[in-house]
Amino acid sequence: MKRQRIVPIVAAAAVIVAAAGGYFVASPSAWHQTLTALKLAEPAVAGITASGFIEAEEIRIGPEVGGRIVEVSVAEGEQVEAGQVLVRLDDTLAQAQVEVAQAGLEMAQARLAQVRAGARPERIRRAEAALAQAETACDGAYQAWQDALALIENPQELDAQIALAEAQLAQAEANLRQAEALRDAAEIAKDAYDSAMESLEELKEELETIPEPLRPPLPGGQLDFHLIPNAYWRSWVGVNAAEAACDGARRALSLLYAMRSDPQQLQAQVDA
Repeated sequence: MKRQRIVPIVAAAAVIVAAAGGYFVASPSAWHQTLTALKLAEPAVAGITASGFIEAEEIRIGPEVGGRIVEVSVAEGEQVEAGQVLVRLDDTLAQAQVEVAQAGLEMAQARLAQVRAGARPERIRRAEAALAQAETACDGAYQAWQDALALIENPQELDAQIALAEAQLAQAEANLRQAEALRDAAEIAKDAYDSAMESLEELKEELETIPEPLRPPLPGGQLDFHLIPNAYWRSWVGVNAAEAACDGARRALSLLYAMRSDPQQLQAQVDA
């Protein structure tokens, strides 16, 4: 009799368990809430789950001067720090220029050593002069390279050179105006001299008709008059020199302006 009561109870419990299992399978959140209520699980954290893309901020960078890139030190998407080298430009041409000058210096030194081994004094002097010239060329090439690099690394130095070139051009133009004024004055004096010389020639002709014992002396100051053409020539030389100085100052200032507006010219000087 007891056995017959237990069977329906067990069957009812199985039905309840199966129904509860189906419910929790269909609603996992209900199962988690039940465990949470029984303090068998931590409360679920509210959130939103979604799919998509996150776009990183892009910043375009570029060197202050142009050139061929020979090395890239970072990969795409890699984090970098301030002052870190990202790329390296090719400086082969600039280094080659210095190497050529150095090779010329070494060749001149070798020739000097060969000449000193057995040569006449005049050949030694010529070799020493060639060596000095080669040393000067080497120093000039190296200094030009260093100056171009300094201007690339320190633009303020370029501004200072521009200010100095502007002052030099202003002074050259002032010198030219002064030289032109001296030339104009010398030209007036020369015209007066030419006129006076014509009158003097006419006077000489008239005096020659007078017998010598009665002939009066010629006017003095001939030496000073004789210097006027020379002063006129010197005034033109001064104007030509002043104009050449102005042209040189203008070219130098124009080149500096071009360097400031187009820094790639500085890199071209380094590459040369």
